[in-house]
Amino acid sequence: MSLFVRSLAACACATFLVFGLSGCSTETGGVDGADGTTTDGTTTDGAVSDSGGSDTGATTNPSVVVNEVVVKAVPDSQFNPTGSDWIELYNTTDAKVDMTGWRVIDSKSKPFAEAIPLPPGISIPAKGFLVIYFNKDGAGSPTIEKGLGASEAVSLFSADGALQDMADWKDGDAPEGKSWGRTPDGSDITKTFDKPTPNAANP
Repeated sequence: MSLFVRSLAACACATFLVFGLSGCSTETGGVDGADGTTTDGTTTDGAVSDSGGSDTGATTNPSVVVNEVVVKAVPDSQFNPTGSDWIELYNTTDAKVDMTGWRVIDSKSKPFAEAIPLPPGISIPAKGFLVIYFNKDGAGSPTIEKGLGASEAVSLFSADGALQDMADWKDGDAPEGKSWGRTPDGSDITKTFDKPTPNAANP
């Protein structure tokens, strides 16, 4: 069973648009697709174990987490016509979270300073979701210039530079047309889902 990783990490640059509860915006940078393959011992890069718990480098009870990941998307005429890769963020709290100044990157080895800022004005309602799209060919909207890898990681930083969460998945966790994420939403337990659930609760 794969688990979400919470440890110090992060970034690389890329161009992307964010789409969610507050609409779309753009940012530029580059990406680091190789970081998701490294390990550092008995668990992946200091990851949580099957019994739960987290690495000491990250926020213990993050307000927002990486909740679901799609790395081999199948085009969907309504939600995702270009077949873009995407991640879903989940607000674990009972209050709206302003995402201004937060940063995200598909890497687990670089600092906050190199991560990609989310556009200003984006927020996630209490127990709500926000989807960030990635796309290998840059087609469609919203986009990122490089897709997510089959074995990779995504780091999420709050505006104060603290690592809030990291998702670290391996090849086979999210096969074509399926997703990988937390079950239930916000928990440390992860699994492969037969059907992705963007902007909705995971099974």
